Amino acid sequence: MRWYGEPMAGRGEGKRGDRSITELDRRIGGWVRHNREAIGISMRDLAAQLTARHPQAPWQESRVKRVELAQSRLTYDDVHAILDALGVSPTLVYQQAELVERSSTTEQAILADPELSSRDRGVLLRTYQALKDS
Repeated sequence: MRWYGEPMAGRGEGKRGDRSITELDRRIGGWVRHNREAIGISMRDLAAQLTARHPQAPWQESRVKRVELAQSRLTYDDVHAILDALGVSPTLVYQQAELVERSSTTEQAILADPELSSRDRGVLLRTYQALKDS
């Protein structure tokens, strides 16, 4: 039996190309499915909303499904596009995924700053993490 959010056997065991599926991808995928179903929209409708809001990166129903089942590695932009389409604050999701609690006060401040765009937050978080790791 396969638990919801686990990668399907025979499909790279959690890998897509050379980018490993992470626990974060699983958590966010499950969160997306739960909230999409809670507000009563189909994967097709969510894909249409994503494409309408972000036409430079069109979405298909199959891509939404791969995200929800954690069969696709998520990018920062993917997560924020989905949250935008669902009308949800990124900070709320990170808190629910228990990421803010484990993050530093610097990361929390970046996530909470209302003057930063989603892209700016991503750049700052990646830069901060790279500096911490070096």
